[in-house]
Amino acid sequence: MDDMLALIDHAQLGSRVIVVGHSRGGLNARLFTYQHTDRVAGMVLVDPSVTEKLSPATTLNYVRTYERYLGRGQQMQDCQRAALQHALQSEAADPLKCLDDFDTQGDPREEALAHAMRSMETRPSYQATLFSERQNLFYPIDDQGDSTDGRSIAQADHSLGNLPLVVILADWFKASSFKGKPTAEQARFIVWNTQQMQRIVHESTRGSLVEVAARHYVQKERPDVVIDAIRHVIELARSSAADQGQSTP
Repeated sequence: MDDMLALIDHAQLGSRVIVVGHSRGGLNARLFTYQHTDRVAGMVLVDPSVTEKLSPATTLNYVRTYERYLGRGQQMQDCQRAALQHALQSEAADPLKCLDDFDTQGDPREEALAHAMRSMETRPSYQATLFSERQNLFYPIDDQGDSTDGRSIAQADHSLGNLPLVVILADWFKASSFKGKPTAEQARFIVWNTQQMQRIVHESTRGSLVEVAARHYVQKERPDVVIDAIRHVIELARSSAADQGQSTP
């Protein structure tokens, strides 16, 4: 989180900022806010990742779940090696599935953005960061099943007072692209994940939960929902700053 603080200061974004995080970025946004609450005017979390204890005592189907994590970790390590060997090409075949698949973009600007993002993903530093994040977020480091990031979250002060907060929860299984019915395991995940999002919302007296029928990349399928959430948090933050005579974010 020190790097994030240094980046904000170097960019001269002001004494207090609105923090927005998607997926694993939501975990970083939360940790930064817990550690530097005085520098955060509001927060928007877009289908954020949450830590989950991974142990035989707490995890249903522990062996299968752990093997799935191991398999994904191995795949990401293979991507890191491929990047180091300059075997990843933004316009070439991607048998290891290391790069995002943006499908065909109709807008030239979106096509240019997709190309830029895939080019960035071919870099060894990018793949190394993904692999490191995966290891710290999911893999247990103690007999309680906590990961490195999970322990950091657990030890942080979660009281956010009246900080403007919006959590956007993507209901993948209500998205038009999802076919069929959720499996029993997926249904359990829906319940568990919704509970985690509600818990985060309640860390602030001005927290709100927005559910949207979309896949994980809400900002791509429903950018209007994300934009509205950011605007709402900015308005609340400015109102609070005006009441307290502070500078606006």
